[in-house]
Amino acid sequence: MTELAPNHKIGLSLSSPVMIASGFCGYGDAYHRLLDLSSFGAIVTGPITLRPQRGQPQPRLVETKAGFILNTGQQNPGVKKVLRQYGKIWPKLGVPIMAHLPATDPDDLMRTAHALSGVQTPHGESVIVAIELELPRQAAIQDVARWVRAVHAGSELPLMVKIPLNAHLEIAETAVKENADALVVGVCFLE
Repeated sequence: MTELAPNHKIGLSLSSPVMIASGFCGYGDAYHRLLDLSSFGAIVTGPITLRPQRGQPQPRLVETKAGFILNTGQQNPGVKKVLRQYGKIWPKLGVPIMAHLPATDPDDLMRTAHALSGVQTPHGESVIVAIELELPRQAAIQDVARWVRAVHAGSELPLMVKIPLNAHLEIAETAVKENADALVVGVCFLE
């Protein structure tokens, strides 16, 4: 077992440190018949916001020698539709679910986190085991503090804060000071 949030009252114990990153498996529905999901510690969902978002205009996909680069622009159907469409299949996947929330208006973040915290299995266990808050490229320190506080106000789930690769050290320090349970290093933004 791998514990990602040792100081959190619930904790975040995963069977494997290898997770499917946000967007690669949709909301858990994509590829679940092709992959053995039990070999992963968790699935991080595609983006979830309070209201639907249209995302980036086309083209969104660029092929490279090593694969491809995808920029959806946080397209998603909104939290209500995500829960209606996927909330019932998540317990059947046999792998923990982490909800990916892009940093938005603090009140929207709080309400989205609150809605996601109520998803339970028929046995009363939480289906979503953590929230991953993705910071934008130009995140300001005061915004980071407000976003982290907003997610905490909406949910008692462990909080992982995903910081941009080019972020100043103070961004990570602020997330930790505001009680982020873990940092995810590595969102890379293209110019």
